Amino acid sequence: MITDNRTHKDLLSEIDSLKLRLEESEETLHAIHSGEADAIIISRPEGEQIFSLQGADYPYRIMVENMKDGAAFLDPDNTINYCNKKLASLLQFSMRKLIGSKFTDYIKQQDRMLLANFLENPQIKGFQKELTLTTRSG
Repeated sequence: MITDNRTHKDLLSEIDSLKLRLEESEETLHAIHSGEADAIIISRPEGEQIFSLQGADYPYRIMVENMKDGAAFLDPDNTINYCNKKLASLLQFSMRKLIGSKFTDYIKQQDRMLLANFLENPQIKGFQKELTLTTRSG
């Protein structure tokens, strides 16, 4: 049988140390899961190594966010999954209001069939049509 010669005080100190380490680990995991962390730095004998937490879509997303045209990603049922700031500005709504809403809500009635036709036939290549949008002010 192995005996542990640590005192009660030593054990309490170790518990406090372990609680602190657990709290720091949970904070780190929360930052990773919530997108607050951009990278992880790992210390190795040969030096520090940086692992980026950005996916392959990151450069594309930055490009779409900064383009001068309004852009949106739609579900087949025309729900806006994402829109850039320019589209929100053009429509005079916040991005928060637009995301999750139906894109057809912002298209003039006479142009809704054009969009419906495109959404029903996503295999159409090179679809280019001008649609008249409705802003908050009409």
